[in-house]
Amino acid sequence: MESTDRIQELEQKLRLLESQNQVLKSQIANQNFVEIPLFQSIFLNIQNACIIYSAIDNGTDFNIIHVNPALERLENVHKTDILGKKVSEAFPEANKGILEIFSRVFRSGIYETYVFKYQLSDKSIVYRSNNIFKLASGEIVAIYEDITPLKVKEDQLKQSEARFRAFFENNTAAMLQIDPITKNIINANEAASRFYGYNHEEFKKLKAYDINILAPDEIDQKMIQVMTSSSQTFIFQHRLANGESREVEVYVSPITTETEKQLFLTIYDVSEREANKRHLEESKAQLARINKTLEEKVNTELRRSREKDHLLIQQSRHAVLGEMIGNIAHQWRQPLNEVAILINDLEDAFTFGVLNKAYFEKTMKTVYRRLKFMSNTIDDFSKMYTDDFKKETFSPKSQIEKLIQFATGSSQKNKIQIRFMFDEDFEVLGYPNMLSHVLFNMLNNSRDIFVERKIEKPEIWIKLEKRETDYCITLLDNGKGIDGEIIDKIFDPYFTTKNTKKGSGLGLYMAKSMIEKQMDGQIEIQNQREGAEFKITLHLKSA
Repeated sequence: MESTDRIQELEQKLRLLESQNQVLKSQIANQNFVEIPLFQSIFLNIQNACIIYSAIDNGTDFNIIHVNPALERLENVHKTDILGKKVSEAFPEANKGILEIFSRVFRSGIYETYVFKYQLSDKSIVYRSNNIFKLASGEIVAIYEDITPLKVKEDQLKQSEARFRAFFENNTAAMLQIDPITKNIINANEAASRFYGYNHEEFKKLKAYDINILAPDEIDQKMIQVMTSSSQTFIFQHRLANGESREVEVYVSPITTETEKQLFLTIYDVSEREANKRHLEESKAQLARINKTLEEKVNTELRRSREKDHLLIQQSRHAVLGEMIGNIAHQWRQPLNEVAILINDLEDAFTFGVLNKAYFEKTMKTVYRRLKFMSNTIDDFSKMYTDDFKKETFSPKSQIEKLIQFATGSSQKNKIQIRFMFDEDFEVLGYPNMLSHVLFNMLNNSRDIFVERKIEKPEIWIKLEKRETDYCITLLDNGKGIDGEIIDKIFDPYFTTKNTKKGSGLGLYMAKSMIEKQMDGQIEIQNQREGAEFKITLHLKSA
């Protein structure tokens, strides 16, 4: 707006200058200017530069015979520096254009207006608007002013308009200009013509209502919203020339020209993107339903596992690996990671705009295949049973003594001497029945080793130690230890040194799972001189 006001101001001054020129011409047309006081007053006080020339060689060049103070100020010269000089000498940068005009006016006597530019010594460009006429006495008068600011503004406007026009016409995105009052489409670029199917002239006959399927009052409200605020982004359904409807993302900005306000629209076809987005949301909802089903199935299996917990402990040597939730986690880890990566990949593809239907469907097939595998895994594996074990405060010493007493029959039958050592009696918070099950399983393992290896004087030592934050139970037998090649495998599921009729290889695996996963403790095995030593470490107060 500021540049427009300045241009209008300069144009008004130019019109005033032309009016003053006409007054001067009428005043001095048939008189000697030096003898007219009124002319002298105007000549000296006019704000426009004024030069009077006398013709040389029948108008082939001109001498400067009078200059006014306004010219001295404008050109930053003193009149003594240019009086008496020829035009070609005083204004060498622009003398060609000036001389041609002066010569033509001198010969024809017809008033002319001429704008010329030239470069100053500092390389800057200036513009002068000249009003040139011939006196009856033969002199040439040039009245002019500096219009450099006006021309600079005009050039800037032209450049700005050219840049906008190039941006508008050559942009690959569809662009429209709309009158917010009449709703007429004022202009459309080539990309818009290709997208909508209308040529330039057809567009100018259309209104916003013709392409936007919203109700007219809704369109009016959207336009008011933009005109009273700032740029807005909308998702619309637009109608093409062939009647097809497309989903578009529209960036709308209000723009102001010299005379009116308009709306500038940049339009992108997002039909496929929005369809993929809806498909993705539907798939996420479907995945959520599948996850809920899986969760319900897991909970169902957990309830079943808890119901069978006591039976599993009694028959641990006959249990199968598929009844342990630890293996569920192991079997699920890889497919769960794969599903998470695939879903993240879909989100990244959507964010960067590379998601298409084929890619989406291929990925979803893989996700469903993984989830189906996980669902089937539930049927094959279950959790280690813990919830039926009661957590309570108990004395480890008393619990071990009860266990030894319970095993007396078997130990006497096999002539096994069990020795129990402890420093003090104390209470802990934990799972006494689970601890008994683990220790009982170890006693049975030692018994089987004694029988298998025919140990003459079989002995088992159990030691209970209380420390600052934990307590330790050590069980050592004299069964000659475990072969070094297999000692690292004895806690693996299904690993056993017994024949299949006597063991399934789940006893020690379950013992380790109970101690480390359920009781948050630690179990270790090492060979001593006498035989194998198991060490169980548990917290005094189990969380």
